[in-house]
Amino acid sequence: MNDEVVFDFDGVICDSAFECFIVSYFINNNLNELNFSSNVTKKLESSSDWIKFKELRPVGNNGGDFVQILQLMETIDKKKLNKKYVRARMKLKINQDKLAENSKVFYELRNQLKSHNFNLWLSLHAIYNTSNNFLKELIADYKTPINIVTTKDSASVLDLLAFNGFASKYFIVWGREQLKSKRQQISEIKGQNKSNVLHFIEDNIQNLQSCRDSGVKLYLAMWGYVDAEISDTKEIKLINSLSDINLSNV
Repeated sequence: MNDEVVFDFDGVICDSAFECFIVSYFINNNLNELNFSSNVTKKLESSSDWIKFKELRPVGNNGGDFVQILQLMETIDKKKLNKKYVRARMKLKINQDKLAENSKVFYELRNQLKSHNFNLWLSLHAIYNTSNNFLKELIADYKTPINIVTTKDSASVLDLLAFNGFASKYFIVWGREQLKSKRQQISEIKGQNKSNVLHFIEDNIQNLQSCRDSGVKLYLAMWGYVDAEISDTKEIKLINSLSDINLSNV
């Protein structure tokens, strides 16, 4: 029996909040890949919009949400805009067709920016220190594949891992192109390796709650995009570092 680890990517392994902000900002300001330059990203990195978006990022789950957060920032006094308000607004599920369209445009533009200036796109991301160290330990004592389940496309995940020195041969990435929920992906991984002890690390409490009856050990990554409204943590361990996970075979 071996320990097998399943990671979410954004908010657990990788901090991609600034990239999400850049893509959303470009959409809301009618910019395209031709405007994508280091001068523009450096200017936006010091902007009040980025500071506010970073605060609100935990409320969003996908490209449509991120675009909506920027739109709310443009129409509501930033001093009055907080996570509680955005969360309540999203629960109303207003203009679902528009949200779906924004999500589609978000992922299309992300790919365009990536293709136009790959190195600049890579630089918008950062690997968390706790994840960097833990991945190195897993690879040094490699016994089972390192699984990643994510709403990001698999190619982008592997590109970012390679950029940070992690060879793709160690990873199996279950990306957004598979059109499956985290629950479905976890069940498939568990079904393929029934004798292994599976550990799932995620920063979205709802995704963990959906996996509680799957026979998997569950961990909420508190360094990620964790919404302040955390409730019902039965069978879910809150961790501040990946060193808090006890792997008997690593």
